[in-house]
Amino acid sequence: MGDPAQAPGAARVLSIGLRALLAAALALGTDGARALQLVETPSLARQVASHRLPGIAERLPASPLVVEFKEPWAVIGRSGGELRTLTRARDPQLLVALGYTRLVGYDARFQLVPDLLESVTVEDGRSFTLRLRPGHKWSDGRAFTAEDFRYWWEDVANNPALSPGGPPKPMLVDGEPPRFTIINVTTVRLAWAVPNPEFLPALAAGEPLVIYRPAHYLRAFHVRHADRRELARVVAAAGATDWAALHNRRDTTYSGANPDMPVLGPWVNTTLAPADGFIGVRNPYYHRIDREGRQLPYIDRVVLTRPPGEQIAAATLAGDSQLQAIGLSFADAPALAEEAARGRFDVRLWPSARGSALALYPNVNAQDIQFRNLNRDLRFRRALSLGIDRAKLNERFFAGKAIGGGNALLPASPLFRAPNRAAWAHYDPGLANQLLDQAGLAQRDGHGVRLLSDGRPVELPVAFGDDDPAIADLLGAIHEQLGALGLRLALLPTPRDALRRRIQSGEAAMSAGSGLPNGLATADTSPAEWVPTDDRQRQWPQWGRFVESRGQVGEAPTDAHALRLIDLYRQWRAATQPARKSAVWQDIADEAADAVFSVGTVAMVPQPVVVDRRLRNVPLAAPLPPDLGLQLGIYRADQFWFEK
Repeated sequence: MGDPAQAPGAARVLSIGLRALLAAALALGTDGARALQLVETPSLARQVASHRLPGIAERLPASPLVVEFKEPWAVIGRSGGELRTLTRARDPQLLVALGYTRLVGYDARFQLVPDLLESVTVEDGRSFTLRLRPGHKWSDGRAFTAEDFRYWWEDVANNPALSPGGPPKPMLVDGEPPRFTIINVTTVRLAWAVPNPEFLPALAAGEPLVIYRPAHYLRAFHVRHADRRELARVVAAAGATDWAALHNRRDTTYSGANPDMPVLGPWVNTTLAPADGFIGVRNPYYHRIDREGRQLPYIDRVVLTRPPGEQIAAATLAGDSQLQAIGLSFADAPALAEEAARGRFDVRLWPSARGSALALYPNVNAQDIQFRNLNRDLRFRRALSLGIDRAKLNERFFAGKAIGGGNALLPASPLFRAPNRAAWAHYDPGLANQLLDQAGLAQRDGHGVRLLSDGRPVELPVAFGDDDPAIADLLGAIHEQLGALGLRLALLPTPRDALRRRIQSGEAAMSAGSGLPNGLATADTSPAEWVPTDDRQRQWPQWGRFVESRGQVGEAPTDAHALRLIDLYRQWRAATQPARKSAVWQDIADEAADAVFSVGTVAMVPQPVVVDRRLRNVPLAAPLPPDLGLQLGIYRADQFWFEK
């Protein structure tokens, strides 16, 4: 099979986002690490001197990723120090999230850039040639090669004992897997019969598609590779039910809970989970360096602590964290600002990147036929949106610092259109009342509450997670506003594990929760969350199940707007030219705004980020992704450093 990088016209090298960053890395060539005046990391110098660790030139890849520090808040720093932060979890997932290391990843502008990979060549949107950095090593010093990709694909993703459901969803296009080819020791190719635009974004996601594993480590726990007797002994000693259970226990790609498993991120967890605290130490084989030859990360150690009762705001006020975003809300901002005045830390208010802080999701697959019919009525959905006074919500709960609008893209997105945020999102109780009358709710009882066709009062049951008091307060205010239209909300706080089941079964006629996870989408970002594509979507779980299963289960969509969204999504998946992808994406956003399948409230809610005053390279203000896997890591925590 020929190399598509040499084919004229059809192939294009992934030069996404910061082109200078990639150019700098490639310009170093195979002797890139040696072309710079490398500086040994002070905390590793003793190990190097005693020959327990190779010198920096031998530890780095031949073509390391050279960081250019082009963001206005970032400058070249110094090595050393310990960063303390707080977590809610009893595993070190936050350490993995802070490291944000991907084959390709998002930069601070939410554009894709090569990271672990030296380059990606894309042909016709369906063939992806991935080139590793020659000489790249895992945290234990073993080579990171194409064999690590083969091991995952053949021995994990396509092994029924380890992956009963088969390969992950982004690896399948119309149910078909790619053709996987090893080109050489540092190059692999995945090729589908048709375009797969979901592939690269999945590699960069908060919980990423990880298509490699440390084969040299995990083979010892795999029945295909290990000595059968020795494997049986290890399984018994670990108290596992079988080899697959033990393999899954050792393979902690997402959580980092196994300190023995080699990693590629900036810090290596040293604490066995579960625990209330974790220590991450620097990875001596990390692949990024600065222009002065210093190997990243700058910070030597990261200490995660789970405070008693998970009282993160209180522990932050007490000075237990030097960098904190999770566990804090806008309601904590005044107390944090008062403590910041004492001089220990700064409080920075970053706008949330969600499409809406809170959205209502009418369930078009509700069991109750009366509510199902209402939720499918476009006039009813639009009336709900028109009956919410977002300006009052903003002033009451967020001191006027958020923005009102539908559950839509934010102004910082290159796909943003102001009319979409405003569509059916202005406060107009007069028009809302007219639409409700037209939707068959003209009759009212003696208290002014509208009546369903079977005579019941319209008390909309709204299920929401019982672990977020802020949502309950917002819903209480919305209940008051919709009451003026003759509608009542029956608020149903629900445990998270039960909430999804009730939505999927249709028991929950309506639900409330956070809006679109990514209000900063680009043309390369998948619009799947805007379209019926799976059964986890709150507004159409059975329609999503039908589409996801290709008609095997669920309920076939009949709504014209939903069918239009599905057709547009298919067009986006088939598009290979950036202009075409962008145009289809905007058509999806336009259609979704007009159809109001979810009702947004306010967005860009300021989220406190606490930063030690000595900590550098943390943005003063930046969109805060709600996904833990992107949240602070996307701003390259490996580049944070402490002034003396």
